[in-house]
Amino acid sequence: VECASERELVAMLGLAASQIEVSLCEADAPVATLCRAVTALGAAAEVLDGGLAQLGPGRESEDVRRMLEAQRDALRRRAGEATAALQFHDRLVQRLTHVRDGLAALGDFLDARGHHGPHADWDALRRRMREGYSMEQERVMFDLLVSGATPDQVLRTLAELRTGGAAGHVDLF
Repeated sequence: VECASERELVAMLGLAASQIEVSLCEADAPVATLCRAVTALGAAAEVLDGGLAQLGPGRESEDVRRMLEAQRDALRRRAGEATAALQFHDRLVQRLTHVRDGLAALGDFLDARGHHGPHADWDALRRRMREGYSMEQERVMFDLLVSGATPDQVLRTLAELRTGGAAGHVDLF
């Protein structure tokens, strides 16, 4: 019976990893569309710059110039906001990829453990999983959970870290 339960657990871990993979793949096309839109915003701002350079002197030209400059600046602001949102999406994809990989590694580990007995090397699995994290927040979460913290404690600690001067921080990867 225990063997059947472990097989079911391995299957459920595989299902969860597969659902994450499908979600990541489904997000690719909309994100590509967003990237093209951001590029178009930048190109439109450049076109406005070209038009501004061709305006001659005069009162009417100055009114048109101010209007076009305002539009150009708004386009650049929007492009910057969209770029920041895409960076958030990139971090989300990275985290979900790590979750998917962790679930798959755990499933493989449990499956192999069933073949090699109960004395599987949990330390090696933990090391391998932690090494797969590229963001410091992920390593902090992992370390806290492995040391016995509850998920609520981990979330509180992360919230404290975010408000403790890390606002606006972007992990580069």
